[in-house]
Amino acid sequence: MTAGLNLWGRVWHINYGADDEVGGAVTTGTVAYEHVHARMDPKAVDYLLLEQGIESEKLWNLQVRPPSMVIYERDEWETTFPINHWTYGQRFRILSVRYPSVHPDDSRGFINLVMSRRQVAHARQ
Repeated sequence: MTAGLNLWGRVWHINYGADDEVGGAVTTGTVAYEHVHARMDPKAVDYLLLEQGIESEKLWNLQVRPPSMVIYERDEWETTFPINHWTYGQRFRILSVRYPSVHPDDSRGFINLVMSRRQVAHARQ
């Protein structure tokens, strides 16, 4: 594992298919990358908005490697290791992708992602 990268995870490509019989969209996903090395940090909260009572979305920064991966907005990240990490098994929706300015084969490159927590309102039973 690269120094400073303390997580492993997987990247899911999310597909939005046709509507089902009651008009709801059927969302499916495919694991695009497995055992991705990463580091996750929470973004600072805007306290001015919180003091005014305006709800703001909690965001996280994620640095991943290798930089040769193709990741899209609306894909999802899932933490898979270590199992005692506070985000283990949780999914985050990728809001922004910023690729490095160096060549994808350069070992100094990282892909920087901005994510928000994805929560399932209703699960199939």
